[in-house]
Amino acid sequence: MSLFKNKYRIESFRLPFYDYSVPGYYFITICTKNRVFYFGNIMDGKLILSREGLIVKRNLQIFKKNFSNIDLDAFIVMPNHFHMILIIKKQISCGALINQGSAQRKAYKLRIINNPMLLPVISLGYIMRLFKAKSSFLIRKKNKNFCWQTLYHEHIVRNESELNRIREYIQNNPKNWIKDRNNI
Repeated sequence: MSLFKNKYRIESFRLPFYDYSVPGYYFITICTKNRVFYFGNIMDGKLILSREGLIVKRNLQIFKKNFSNIDLDAFIVMPNHFHMILIIKKQISCGALINQGSAQRKAYKLRIINNPMLLPVISLGYIMRLFKAKSSFLIRKKNKNFCWQTLYHEHIVRNESELNRIREYIQNNPKNWIKDRNNI
């Protein structure tokens, strides 16, 4: 941990100078705060999702439909975290998402069209922020105590053998729950 304005801050795990908006495969893990079991339980190697777990699973599938530039390869919702392989298919700007809304939003869109340098591209961080915010909003309707861990773990998948190894890990995660370091 380092100091910023005399306060400790959490260092970023991201690769410096890597553009997280480029097409590729990304292995993501997001945990609940303090590893609380919000999403269900594992019984006899089988995952039984709670309401919150079903919300996360459904939100993952809906989220994929709302972004034309992303896809989900494999994912699993576990009792206190979830894993997914997110595919960024092409690099697009946030302007592609602004297609309807209030007069303020339309005015903002016109300003963006006139000055496209104002608009960032959709990055992995942007996608994760939206996913966590939307999931939190939906889950907190049912459970006011729900909270995500501050950061998420991401790994850039570099080749086919690594991709297959991660897919197998995701698929076998419920069976290996007893040995999982997230099983507190």
